Amino acid sequence: MSNRPKAVRVTDTQIEEAITNTGGLYSFAAARLGVTASTVSRRVLKSERLQEAVRSASDKSLDLAESALMKAVEAGEAWAVCFYLKCKGKGRGYVERQEITGRDGGPVVGVGVVAEMSDAELNAILEGR
Repeated sequence: MSNRPKAVRVTDTQIEEAITNTGGLYSFAAARLGVTASTVSRRVLKSERLQEAVRSASDKSLDLAESALMKAVEAGEAWAVCFYLKCKGKGRGYVERQEITGRDGGPVVGVGVVAEMSDAELNAILEGR
């Protein structure tokens, strides 16, 4: 006699409902269904219908997050205004720029050389040879 728990069988309709109700988050959907997140993931990969449910739930969650951000912007929350401008205001010059230099502010040496290296040379570097 085995001590393994009995496998839970769930339908695509049950998975779709769980995904919809959890904002497309596999681990939360799995917990509701009593299965593993990898089970939900495998089933989603096999079903266009479930993939669409994930896209739809994720889009709804993103809309909610954007709505909350806009409320914070409208309330004048400095963090929200700054974040919004960094993300959406790039075309108007609201960009954080980073300058990368070499040692003591000098030029960066060797940039571009990596692109010219063979796979064997790159693998040798990764392996510490």
